[in-house]
Amino acid sequence: QPTVYAYDQRQRLQVLERRLQTLGLAAGSRVLDFGCGTGDFSRLLLRLGCDVVGYDPYLAPALSHSRFAYVGSHEAFAKLQGGFALVVSVTVLDHVVDPTEFAAALARLRALVAPAGKLLALEYAPDEEASSPAPHQAYRSLATWREYLQTAGWLLTASLPVPHPVHAPSPAFEAYRRRLVTRLVGRGARFSLLAPTAAWALGALAQRALDKAGVAEPAKSPLKLMLCSAV
Repeated sequence: QPTVYAYDQRQRLQVLERRLQTLGLAAGSRVLDFGCGTGDFSRLLLRLGCDVVGYDPYLAPALSHSRFAYVGSHEAFAKLQGGFALVVSVTVLDHVVDPTEFAAALARLRALVAPAGKLLALEYAPDEEASSPAPHQAYRSLATWREYLQTAGWLLTASLPVPHPVHAPSPAFEAYRRRLVTRLVGRGARFSLLAPTAAWALGALAQRALDKAGVAEPAKSPLKLMLCSAV
C-alpha cells in the first residue's frame, strides 16, 4: 500500500542512518548494498561518504554517481572482489527461503568483507519461531539467525527491534495513517494519473511525521536491525 510504504521506507532509512552513524565508517569506506533495489539505501550510504557497490539481479536502480557501481547478475557477483568494510542487507536475506542457499549467502557475504568487516541487516527475525507470511519469505527466529550467522563466520553483536506498520506500529505512524489528508491522498494513489503526485505528497506527509516524532523503539517486533562482526 502506498500509504504504508511512504512511511515505512523513510522510517527504515532513519533507523539505518542512526545506526550507521555509530559505526564510525571512514570517508571512502567500501560498502556493499546487498539487494539494492531502487537504490534508496545506496543513496543514504553515498550521502554518508561511502563508496558503494549495489548488487541486485532483479532491479537496476536509477542511480548514477561516481562512487556507485552496480552489479546486476549472479555471475558478476560471484566474481566480485572482497575487502568491504560493511555489508548492508534490508529485508533481502529473509527472502532466501532455502536453508542451504541461505547459509551459502551468509558465507559469501562473510568472504567479501575485510577482517574487521561488519554486516548490518534489517531483516525479519522474530523472538520465537513463527510461520512465514508467504512462500517467498522465511521467518527465522533470532536464535536461528544467530546459529546460521555463527556457522558462516559472523558474530551477532547487537539486535534492535524496529517498528513495523502491522506487528509493531509506532505512535507516529498511527497518527500519520489516521490523518484525513493522508487517507485522501492515499486514495488518490490508486489512480494511475494521480499516483506520482500522490506518492510525492505521501512522502512529504510521512517525512513530516517522522521529523516531528522521531522513531520510537518498540519493546518487541519481528523486524530487527542486526549488527554482526566478522570472526
